[in-house]
Amino acid sequence: MPFKCHENVFYYRDMFNQDVILASLNEIKEMNRNTEFHILESLPLIYRTQLHSLESLAYPYWKDEYDSWEKTLIEQTIWSVALDSDVPITTLRAYPSMIPDTLTINFLSTELTYRNRGLASGVVLNCINHVFKNTDCTSIQAQDISSPGAAMILEKLGFVRNRQNKDIIGSMQEICRACKT
Repeated sequence: MPFKCHENVFYYRDMFNQDVILASLNEIKEMNRNTEFHILESLPLIYRTQLHSLESLAYPYWKDEYDSWEKTLIEQTIWSVALDSDVPITTLRAYPSMIPDTLTINFLSTELTYRNRGLASGVVLNCINHVFKNTDCTSIQAQDISSPGAAMILEKLGFVRNRQNKDIIGSMQEICRACKT
């Protein structure tokens, strides 16, 4: 069933072989042996400040706005995190979408000194595995992607850009070009 939502940026459906996804996560775990990947069903107080700082890397307007960041914490959210010595170094949030049987992922961020190690891919894969094994969700959408790097990671993992958005932007660009001539 095609998506009819125009706000999402990427979507992922469980049409891929889950064994392949698990193998990819195992490869990332092998490369990062000191790193643990976890799913948090609630956000423990000990991680709140650290996750605020981490997500502020991707969303700098939150850096000095802890109260604004805290207002974004909604019920039924899970976090997929990578921990190094019990310190969060990569995080991703997942929460129910307005589309039935769909989960939204957002706020993908990695500590600067840990980038380019596959950790962001690891937390996304960890989340995908958890969602399809432990929930009734049939698809995952990602929206408000914070950086081109995060968008590339999602595309490499099988997320597809919403063509409806691309079509709308393409139409707007054509209109702008026509107005200039």
